[in-house]
Amino acid sequence: MLVIDSSSTDSHMWSGPTCIRFFENLTIELRKRRAAIGCQDVSEKALLFCDRCTSHLSKTYLDLRRQWASQQNVLLVGTDPTADVQVPGGWGLSSSPNDAWHGHFHQLRMAYMRAAMRLPLNPLHCNLVDFEISCAGIPSLTCPMRTSLCADAWALQNVAKLGSGKTLLWAWITRGYLEPQVAADWHFEGGEGFCSVIHG
Repeated sequence: MLVIDSSSTDSHMWSGPTCIRFFENLTIELRKRRAAIGCQDVSEKALLFCDRCTSHLSKTYLDLRRQWASQQNVLLVGTDPTADVQVPGGWGLSSSPNDAWHGHFHQLRMAYMRAAMRLPLNPLHCNLVDFEISCAGIPSLTCPMRTSLCADAWALQNVAKLGSGKTLLWAWITRGYLEPQVAADWHFEGGEGFCSVIHG
C-alpha cells in the first residue's frame, strides 16, 4: 500500500499529528489481515510495535492513540511513555532490511533531484537570488509533486541495481533475515568465499 501525504512542515514529516493520521491506513491494513484469517470484525486482537521516537510517545496525542487501539482491539506497544513495557532505543534501526539500504536510496534520490532541478553540486555556484531563503538562512527548495515521485521511483529502481543487487542482498543478510549459505546457494552456486566475506 502506497501512502502519499503532506505534513505541512519543512522539518521531519513524521510527527505526532502525522502518526495519528497514519492510523487510518493501519485500520485498513488490519482489516485486510483479519479478513485473511476469516475474521470480519475486530474480535481478533492485534499486536503492533512502534520504534522509540518522540512522535510515537507524544503526550499530546496519547489519548488519541489509546482510543484508536481500543476501537481496533490492538495491543499498541511503544506509544505510552508511562507503560510498564517500553521499546528500547535503537530497536527500529536494526530490525528490518530497509534500514540498511535506505541511506543509498536517499543519495540516489538527491542525485535525481539535483539533476531534475538543475542544481550544481557546489553550492557556491548556485544563484541564491533564484531561491527563497528560510529563516535559518538556508535556501528553501520546492519542486512539483510529479518530480518528487519520479525521484522516489528512480531511486527505488536503481538501489536494486547497485552492485548487481548485492546492496539489498547484504541488507537482508546483515539484518538476519537471510542465511549467508542460502544466499550463496541462490546466487553464487554455494560459493564458500561469499560466505566468508559476509561473516567477516
